[in-house]
Amino acid sequence: MINIGQLIKEEMERQGHKPKWLADKIHCERTNIYYIYRQKNINTELLTQISRALNHNFFSHFSDAELFTDMSILSQPPTQAEDPHARV
Repeated sequence: MINIGQLIKEEMERQGHKPKWLADKIHCERTNIYYIYRQKNINTELLTQISRALNHNFFSHFSDAELFTDMSILSQPPTQAEDPHARV
């Protein structure tokens, strides 16, 4: 699974930016950036703001291969407990 917070941190370091720089760009407190670094998931609106600030498309890290690696579960019919339309 992709750790988006870690990817953001790595890109920040690669570009030589400090957390305060990103905080100013996305209009939040510096401490929020450290919180973002620890997140495995992130709101898409926030990710868009960060992508624009860093001129880096973080959405490109999410490919079909990553998202659907275990989609075989969807090809199996639901069990009675999983099927909301099943008669009890």
